[in-house]
Amino acid sequence: MKNRITELMTQSMKQISHAIDNEDVEREKQSWMSFFEVLRVFSPEQIEEGMGVAFGKYGNIQVIALFLERLMKFGFNRSRDPIIEAVHMAVWEALYTHASPELRQTLSDGLRRFFPELKPVGSDSEGELLYSASDLAKVVGEDEVRSYMEKRNLS
Repeated sequence: MKNRITELMTQSMKQISHAIDNEDVEREKQSWMSFFEVLRVFSPEQIEEGMGVAFGKYGNIQVIALFLERLMKFGFNRSRDPIIEAVHMAVWEALYTHASPELRQTLSDGLRRFFPELKPVGSDSEGELLYSASDLAKVVGEDEVRSYMEKRNLS
């Protein structure tokens, strides 16, 4: 299953990249829509896992950042569609996983800048700041935090 998602993602990224290179916005948007439709045969969990593998194999931080930027450009980051949410979550996780310490710091700085009301409640063994789920829910929405925690069996 992971191999199939990886293959589909690679094919879609080639189509999307071609549209970007040719500055064909309409074709790029159609390629994104086709990508999401193809993924509907997989569960959100399979998508997140498969895309994580794909980003690990084929992605670099620039590719992952481009993927995220394009998702946001077309408004896919605000969808309630579980497939699009799974893709979005996989992209963010890949971005953070493959980020350099400097980029992780930039992401943390952005979190503090755009959500100053969030205060860390501690840090993990690697020094990454941890936030209260209830505080995050106030800022990004209770449904998003609950969904994220349920998917990862967090309490």
